[in-house]
Amino acid sequence: MADTPLQVAILGAGGFVKDAYVKSLAACSAKIVVTGLWSRSVDSVSKLLPEIQAFSPGCQPYHGGLEEVLNSDVDAVIIVLPPQGQGAAIEAALRAGKHVLSEKPAAPTMHEAQQLLAAYRSLPQPAPLWCVAENYRSIDAFLQLRDAIASGQLGTIARLTMNVDLAMDPGNKYYSSAWRRDSTSMPGAFLTEGGVHFLAGLRMAAKASGFGEAVAAVAASAGISPDLPHPDTVAGTLWFEKGASAGYSMTMAAGRMHISLQAAGTKGCAEVVRGGVGAASQHGRGFRLVKQCAGDVDPTQVESTSNGVEEELLCFARLASSAIQQSKKAAVGTASGGAAEVALEPGGKAELPELPSEEDEYRVSCVEAVRDLAVIVALLESAAAGGARVSIAQAE
Repeated sequence: MADTPLQVAILGAGGFVKDAYVKSLAACSAKIVVTGLWSRSVDSVSKLLPEIQAFSPGCQPYHGGLEEVLNSDVDAVIIVLPPQGQGAAIEAALRAGKHVLSEKPAAPTMHEAQQLLAAYRSLPQPAPLWCVAENYRSIDAFLQLRDAIASGQLGTIARLTMNVDLAMDPGNKYYSSAWRRDSTSMPGAFLTEGGVHFLAGLRMAAKASGFGEAVAAVAASAGISPDLPHPDTVAGTLWFEKGASAGYSMTMAAGRMHISLQAAGTKGCAEVVRGGVGAASQHGRGFRLVKQCAGDVDPTQVESTSNGVEEELLCFARLASSAIQQSKKAAVGTASGGAAEVALEPGGKAELPELPSEEDEYRVSCVEAVRDLAVIVALLESAAAGGARVSIAQAE
């Protein structure tokens, strides 16, 4: 018996769903079937629905409140809403017994993130899954850097630095995004919404380096661009539980994009990089890993082939499908008073579902997403306090 694809509904039908999810969901259609598309906006659903139905022809439109879509027979929901409004949808879906994959950041503030974690942990067991879509934990270049560090190729890591230069100008499609600019409901605005991406990459490298979790931050900030929420620039130092430190800087006011995560070790150096001077003509738009170890005459360079969205969707599908199978087995076992039988394919071969791994759990972990948020919150709080050392909230 072949594995049954995960049936999901998408909550949200804005431009980000089209830009970030449609192509990846189409590529995952053997594992994920979209059976519902919800938005309060009838127009948004009507415009996006044909693109979803091209690979999930049975997808149905939903409007208004969430009750109808959450009462449908979907297994899970993918929530792609502004973080200021995601919390209520996440809780409602979990209470309805649906597995949840929600967009990053996990919440607009640490207070709301901690409330969501508490609500999630208070659910009767076995509870549905709450996962967060942080695609940087699934991008090849960041994973290859992590593995190079963890395997000892670079030796002991002496320096980790993440520098992010972004051009949030009228030519950027997110420039006029009202919720991304809202520094009242989401302190830090663009720095928070985008910053969790880069801190996910930095934290992954730090963990591989043996640094442990980030525990404190010192930072300064500035408002450079007159038409961006202030601050639009932050730079600081993070301290980790094993005593090591790492640098982090991010600006939204740069003239062009350049993202760089550098790891300098006793046996070599590596950099995950995107953009920069000459990047448009010399390289693609994706990340690349440049690495040179002791004894290498020339550095090696590997281009990332994916933005990580398809991979994170498959991580979620494996986890949710496994949870569903476990629930069914438990129900059958309880009803029969014994262990459930394994279904056999013709010829007597048992087909087992594709099993999830600890790596899947890590990449879409809601706790890891809250930890990403905690770091940018601490950096911004330190900057607001004149560079005072601020402890980073620890999510468990």
